[in-house]
Amino acid sequence: METTVKMSSVANVFDSYSGVCLADTGETIQANLSSDELLRYCHAMMKVEKQQVLNRKDLAVLDKIDAITFEHHGMCLKDSLVTKARLKACKKYGVNFIDR
Repeated sequence: METTVKMSSVANVFDSYSGVCLADTGETIQANLSSDELLRYCHAMMKVEKQQVLNRKDLAVLDKIDAITFEHHGMCLKDSLVTKARLKACKKYGVNFIDR
């Protein structure tokens, strides 16, 4: 029995709940963050992957991304590992976790 895999362009991937094209959210994030914030976001995501504790600046940029995607697309990008890392860091620094 032969299995066929069809690859889809990211431009064809939509959130089933909101109908938002996920490529559009990426473009929105890039358009609304400075180069320093994009670099901070990359570092924060690497920390999440390595299960390292996020710092306050990481929390700020991840919260800004949530705010941007919520404002422009009515949704927030949720990833359980990122959420867990944010909750852990918020608890460590005594910062309120903003869940949209």
